[in-house]
Amino acid sequence: MVNVAVCDDNGQSLNILKDKVSVIMSEHNYKYRMTDFSDGIELVRYCKKNTVDIILADVDMPNMNGFEAIEELQKLQPDLNVIFVTAHSEFAYQAYDYHPFCFVCKSDLDRLNRVLFKLVDKINFKKERKEILHMQFESEVDINIDDVMYFDASKNYVIAHDRNGGSFSFRATVKGVYEKLRNESFILIQRGYIVNCRFIKILNRRYVILKNDEKKTMTRDEKRFREAEKIYKEYMRKEL
Repeated sequence: MVNVAVCDDNGQSLNILKDKVSVIMSEHNYKYRMTDFSDGIELVRYCKKNTVDIILADVDMPNMNGFEAIEELQKLQPDLNVIFVTAHSEFAYQAYDYHPFCFVCKSDLDRLNRVLFKLVDKINFKKERKEILHMQFESEVDINIDDVMYFDASKNYVIAHDRNGGSFSFRATVKGVYEKLRNESFILIQRGYIVNCRFIKILNRRYVILKNDEKKTMTRDEKRFREAEKIYKEYMRKEL
């Protein structure tokens, strides 16, 4: 099941876009659920409480435009799949600041057929792969590698922090957790912190900034920094 959100403040444009998406998804026999919005604020409010795989959003909207809405949502879901659909082609260059999957002009909606086909195949592949890791310490722990942003230590426990602000703890050592996660694009940035490369916005010798703007100090240990840098660069190459 692919969850699609469509947002456009123009009622006629919204209906045309919804019909186009429905036809494309049906032609390719994709199972999908579509929810529509006429306001960026409504879109953000919904996505903060519900899982969305694809957002098709207009850019020029009152109250909260498409860029503002996506910027807000990417703080919680950095890998959000976004297609900007707008009548204003002059927004195309600015749109790439928000790393969309694609930018489509309303005058060329036929392009959506190819775009959605590629994107849904990508999403289905990710959903079919193993994203939940089962780790055995004093007890068994399930870790969703696309959800946990970072781990830190608290006495004899490790605390996992997810992208929605939640957390849970389990009895283990940071070293033990890192040994199980280093091959899954997690890096050890200092003795008590493991960070998920999927949520890194900036990494340098002094600090790491996550995509929700949290800032973590980078280790001064040269060997540890080099290993973290190598893992992060390998992850970024795979994502290109």
